[in-house]
Amino acid sequence: MIDPKNMIDPKILERIRSNDSTLTELDLSHNYIREKGARDLAEALKKNDTLTRLNLVFAGIGKEGVRNLMGALETRGTLTELDLSQNSIGDAGAHILAKALENNCALAALTIGESGATLPDTVITDEGVHALAEALKKNDTLTTLGINDGSIGDECAIALAAALEKNHTLTTLNLAHTLIGDKGAIALAAALEKNHTLTELDFSCNEIIGDKGVHALAEALKKNHTLTGLHIWSHKFGDEGAIALAEALKTNSTLTELDLVLNGITEKGAIALAEALKTNSTITVLNLGLIWGWHNIQDEGVNALAEAIIKSGNKNIVEAWPTTDDLKKYCDANKEVVMGLVSKMREKPGELTSQDFQDIKDRIPAIIVVLEKEFKFSKKDIAKMLVRVQAAAASSGITIEIPEQFKKLASVGEALPEKPAVSETASPEKPAVSETASRGGIIEKPEKRVGWSEIIVAPPETHVGRTETIVSQPETREIGRG
Repeated sequence: MIDPKNMIDPKILERIRSNDSTLTELDLSHNYIREKGARDLAEALKKNDTLTRLNLVFAGIGKEGVRNLMGALETRGTLTELDLSQNSIGDAGAHILAKALENNCALAALTIGESGATLPDTVITDEGVHALAEALKKNDTLTTLGINDGSIGDECAIALAAALEKNHTLTTLNLAHTLIGDKGAIALAAALEKNHTLTELDFSCNEIIGDKGVHALAEALKKNHTLTGLHIWSHKFGDEGAIALAEALKTNSTLTELDLVLNGITEKGAIALAEALKTNSTITVLNLGLIWGWHNIQDEGVNALAEAIIKSGNKNIVEAWPTTDDLKKYCDANKEVVMGLVSKMREKPGELTSQDFQDIKDRIPAIIVVLEKEFKFSKKDIAKMLVRVQAAAASSGITIEIPEQFKKLASVGEALPEKPAVSETASPEKPAVSETASRGGIIEKPEKRVGWSEIIVAPPETHVGRTETIVSQPETREIGRG
């Protein structure tokens, strides 16, 4: 903790000055160190050769703090990641950062913006972003840049697009929470056709990119062979944009993650995306916000997406972020197979074939749900059955993995459970599903249900400002762990 005089704990400063080898990352976020604290920190950094990551989010730093910190980096260039988000550095601070980047300081990741400032000298405007864009044309060390500020718009995007045509080191560009619209998106799309280093582009929560801008991005994907992640959620584009992206996915072989939450996509767009997934073999994360109801897609579109994913042959694809088996257990195309396997496991286990064992291996989560929800098996009884089937499969040379919690519940050697009576309220045609699903001991938020056609999707929260993108998922709590 800092003291009331806005100074950093002297013990921390001493560890920095003494080159404590165990101190490589320092998080001072939400500690209001202000300009004096930034100056003290900068002086300590001039004697440090070990600190590589520094988080100063919401630290009360202005342009003078930035000046002192960049001066320290010129003396000792070991700091590679710096997050200055939610600080009122203004255009003057942006110019100081730009000069440091032009001199190729060691920084590899830089994030600024979202200060909430309103005074003219504390807000980053087009002028400050233009300075950073010019610096990118000369810099060859920065790999991640995040400019997340609601005061920048299309002109800034155009300047950054021009920089991308010359820059050959930047791999991640985060422009979330800005005012970039179609004009800016079109400029960046044109840059993607020439740039061969950028792998992540984030337009999340800009709210104003429409079909025209998305269409340009889709056309760029047909020519770009390096971009792996594209995030354009919370915008105003709809089916026309989705159809354009679907066409691009039919030929693009590098994009692995596509985030389309909170847009105007309906049945038409969803079906187009489903068709593309039948031939695309590289997409592993597709996020449409279905579990939270953040979409306009009805049953037909949901079913088409689920069926396409399962039949595509791409065993890695998930609908952000559950496993493929989570999709399978609610897909109409898979229900008949799962029900047949469960019936055979219960009534004629001795007649299971090698193909049956392979099918069981691929559908363990679905089988567990059916046994529990349709036939009211207890978890212990399910565990005993799975262990029996696992042993039989092993004799055929097939290894079936059982979820850890069921391994613990199983007692090898006991007889298979008696066939429980089927609940009058649960039928094979319409499985009874509780309001809150309990899967393998994990309590999750209630899911929107579309019968056996549910696709489970968790909304991403992406924070860029370091060499990796950190994606958090909805909070889950494991039973027995508080």
